[in-house]
This record gives sequence, structure tokens and C-alpha cells, in this order.
Amino acid sequence: TPVQVRLILVDPKRVELSLLEGIPHLVAPVAHDAKEAAGLLRWAIREMERADVYELPVIANLFVHHEQEEVAERLMLKHAGKTRDTGVLHWLANLYLSRDDKASTLGMLDRIFRSTPNFEGYQQIRDLARQLGRWDALRPELLALLDKPHYSYLLIQIYLDEKEIDQAIEALKSEQGY
Repeated sequence: TPVQVRLILVDPKRVELSLLEGIPHLVAPVAHDAKEAAGLLRWAIREMERADVYELPVIANLFVHHEQEEVAERLMLKHAGKTRDTGVLHWLANLYLSRDDKASTLGMLDRIFRSTPNFEGYQQIRDLARQLGRWDALRPELLALLDKPHYSYLLIQIYLDEKEIDQAIEALKSEQGY
């Protein structure tokens, strides 16, 4: 429906999209020159900035699909600092991974992990940090973050995965108050 799907159409040749002029799905009349198209893109960016944080990855994907990756990235980065929702960070991590930008991917994965620590996130960080030669510096920071009673199960799981049985036993003892 026109409420669910809104379109911005650009037809520089003034031929291909003339049949669609006036359909209810259009945000504005079909743009025929770069100035009109740029104005419509600015409007779309303002709309995205107002969008609910849960809608942002979907909207950003639309920009990427229409070859506006830099715009999508800039908007997602702007929202990444404003929200505790990790969906924006996951979107950015996937973008950087698709570019094979391992350092930026690691940065996003680290932010996600610090927000919502979990075993899979730890493994992803470990694998990527090892590839970048940064694991020895990063590992102590992550383990210190997890050295809290409510993360004891995760810490034990990590120690067991890394074949550090003595540390797993110590973590278990401290969790049980021994």
C-alpha cells in the first residue's frame, strides 16, 4: 500500500518512468535532474535520522541497495553512539566485514561484546584479534570485564574452551564462595 511503500524515482531521460508519474506511492513527483534527486536524497536522509532505532538497519540496507553505502554508514555511525541497541553495531560490523576491514570489524565486535557479553561474541573477537596480532593485549581486558559474579558461567565456559581447567575451577570456586 502507499502507506507501507514510499518511492523516490529519478528519470534523467524523462522517458522510462513517465508512466509512473502520479502513482500514490511516490514521495514526490519523478525527479528529472541531479538537483531534484539530491534534494530528495537529503529528505530521505532526514527521514532516516528520525527513524526508530529498530528500523535503521532495514533503511540502511535500502541505501546500500541503491549504491549509497557511504550515506548508510555515516547515518549508522551517527546512531551507534546514541543507542544501547546492538543492531546498529551488528550492521556496521557486517559492513566492515564485507569490506574485509578487520580492524573496524574488531572494533564493532568489541563494542557489542562490552554491551552484551556472550560466548559467541568472545569467540568472534578472539578469532579476529588473533588474525590482527592483538589478542594478547585484548584478552586480559575482556577477562577483567567478565570478572563479576553475574558473568561467572560465561567466564567458566571461556576457560574450558581455552583448555584452562585450573582457571575454570577457580572461577567455579569463587562463584560458589569457596
